Amino acid sequence: MPTWNYAVAHLHGRCEQVSDEAALGELIGRMSTHFEQRVGSDWLFEMERDSHSRQLRGLVGFRFVPSRIELTFKLSQNHPAANQRSVSQFLAQQPDQASNAIAALMQAAMNADTTR
Repeated sequence: MPTWNYAVAHLHGRCEQVSDEAALGELIGRMSTHFEQRVGSDWLFEMERDSHSRQLRGLVGFRFVPSRIELTFKLSQNHPAANQRSVSQFLAQQPDQASNAIAALMQAAMNADTTR
């Protein structure tokens, strides 16, 4: 089965080690706030707690600094509008987020293309 639709991002850059304990604590705190809330958890990293600051000593933090970002979208642009609509509708009905995301990208591309 051919790969018909996809979106890909290629990031080029460098990783920097976050060695400062306060900066690492702030980074872990922001990540825990963001990701724990997404799964319905109320757990937070608190630098002031001895157990958390001890755990921090065993972590190595990295920050990615991008120098170039390349985005590629293949969303059936070379197919008739009817095919695009059909594929987009099918993908939107799938249970997985990846299919839904591609469907949304396809719909946005079709809406932006006024020649269709």
